[in-house]
Amino acid sequence: PPSMWTWGRAAFSALSGGGQSKAGLANKSSQPATEAAPTSSAEKAAALMNNQDSIKILDPSAAPDQSSAAEAAQSDASMGGRPSAGCVTENNGNGGAGNSSAEPANGCVAGVLSAREQVLLCASDELECLFQRIGVEHFPVLECVCSTWRKAIRSARMLGHEYLLYPSEAYPLPRTPGGIVSPSAVCVLPNGELVVTDTGNDQLRFVNAKTGAVRLVVGRLRAFLSSHLPESTPHVEGEFDNPMGVVADLSGEHVFVADTFKHRLVKLRVSDGVEMATKGAHGIWPQKMIYPQGVAVCLVPPELYGGATAGEAVFVCDSDNNRLQVFRATNLELLYIIGSSAGGANDAWLRADPTRLGRPRAITVHYARQGTRLFVAEYEAFRVSALELNGQRLFTIGGKDTPLGRFHSPYGLCIFDGRLIVAEGCNADGRPADDAKRAEWQLDQKRLRVLSLDDASPTRIVQTQMLHPKEHNVEPRGLSATEKHLFMADCKGNTVHVFSIIGAR
Repeated sequence: PPSMWTWGRAAFSALSGGGQSKAGLANKSSQPATEAAPTSSAEKAAALMNNQDSIKILDPSAAPDQSSAAEAAQSDASMGGRPSAGCVTENNGNGGAGNSSAEPANGCVAGVLSAREQVLLCASDELECLFQRIGVEHFPVLECVCSTWRKAIRSARMLGHEYLLYPSEAYPLPRTPGGIVSPSAVCVLPNGELVVTDTGNDQLRFVNAKTGAVRLVVGRLRAFLSSHLPESTPHVEGEFDNPMGVVADLSGEHVFVADTFKHRLVKLRVSDGVEMATKGAHGIWPQKMIYPQGVAVCLVPPELYGGATAGEAVFVCDSDNNRLQVFRATNLELLYIIGSSAGGANDAWLRADPTRLGRPRAITVHYARQGTRLFVAEYEAFRVSALELNGQRLFTIGGKDTPLGRFHSPYGLCIFDGRLIVAEGCNADGRPADDAKRAEWQLDQKRLRVLSLDDASPTRIVQTQMLHPKEHNVEPRGLSATEKHLFMADCKGNTVHVFSIIGAR
């Protein structure tokens, strides 16, 4: 499994500042002039960790010198022309896609690099080479042998693939491990159990996160009988049709399922799979949906919950209606809507200025120091938007003609290890006409992006890592995480990938 994913070369030297090179980001040396410069990458990383002097980011408004600009151009060319800088765009009304000029966006701010970012900047190429050539399974030995590499590995906190929940070679039926077909979403319960949407079988599965053993299946009996599971597996009849989103409530006693092709939201009890409530039908009016997908749960303040105290609310990506609908978690009563006016249809339910969303497909909650905010993946706008709980847009990440570039089919969002993880699939936008290049192009689009979040400067986004699958039968979809593990549904490989922080396992 560690060899199934590789690191993208554009993933490391990624800082706010419009694509400046490593040389253009530091304004002073991290080593005193009287000392010899470290030669190996491990020594570089260790020296950075021991050095108390901060490396400053240049003021984005200052013009870079010619040598830095030339080096940046050469660096970008060596990376295949893919942008490597992380830059966000401030809210400019109802949602422009981003800043198309060469100047950094307003969201880029000067600041101090953290120790982790210093390591990634100055030792990233060597770390990448080490990680790929040695393999994750040998890291414990390497850490015991070399203290400098141990410091570099642990400080970088790189994301690495750990194992597959359903290895295809362990089952007689290729590409249908355990009978699961096209899983689109995954959710971790407080007790460590996984809830997986078995989309192709119109089912919901409750499985062990380590072994994949199935505790309970909710779905149609015909699909259950054809999914190659033991007849003794507990089963509850359910009328799902291509469910593509799932999330647990804060207590872990219930899950909310986006029943996509039935255009509704379903609340189930975790213990026995009994349906507690449903909401929705096909339509454009409030409380109706068209292909809902991503779902998230968080506490909302009294003024949004409609009561004297804060309450638990469910946020649903009403994808083809270009909006989020927010329901009371207890009885699925509609609280408010986040989106555009839609010709007046949403006006009575908006709690902030209209916010234009481009087919939202994934959503996650970030509990930042400044307060709770939402990250929403917009499929049609190729970006991720940060929103307040009332729907006011704070800033956008990525999009057309921005330093981070487009997010191709962002199907999954998750906060893991204090960072935002984005799972991107493959779409037809920009597909080459040459069949010989199409396969490589499709594989390049499938990736996991790791974006660091700075509570002190919320609009400062740093792309620290990018992972690409090495095999074509991988299609990233929904994400969920515990404190130590990140889970990703793979709708083409019919499995769940498990990632963790290298050096912290």
